[in-house]
Amino acid sequence: MLKSFLFFALFTSFIHIGNSQSLSASKIKILAKEKLPEALENFNDFLKIPNDGHYPIQVKNNLKWCDSVFSKLKFDTKILKTKGAPLLFAEKKISAKKKTVLFYLQIDGQPVDTSKWNQANPFVPVLKANKNSTWEIIDFDRLQTEFDPDW
Repeated sequence: MLKSFLFFALFTSFIHIGNSQSLSASKIKILAKEKLPEALENFNDFLKIPNDGHYPIQVKNNLKWCDSVFSKLKFDTKILKTKGAPLLFAEKKISAKKKTVLFYLQIDGQPVDTSKWNQANPFVPVLKANKNSTWEIIDFDRLQTEFDPDW
């Protein structure tokens, strides 16, 4: 899930840069590295939104956040009502001559049993490092200067 969201976060952080031009692998790596702090900050903000799919207000708050993110990236958005949870449709037309790319994201979460959670609140993101076979909370701001994929 983390890798999927990081891809999404990185993608949405710089989609406007490459919307009609080819980028080399090295340019993509450079842009991803530049945008990683912002993407991680967005990811942190996203994780703070309670998202138990059993609570319509939580689903609504997640939709609102995602709608805001896509709107800032100049996507046309629309909330689709269903018999179940509402859906967010986001579309960005670049060129009728270009191929279509479709992404599917599921944002409603599963119920959380807080008694089995290894931190105070499942909706307060923490960063953890493995020290002596134990995961210890470390300062989230370390991501501004360093990145360890094992965190």
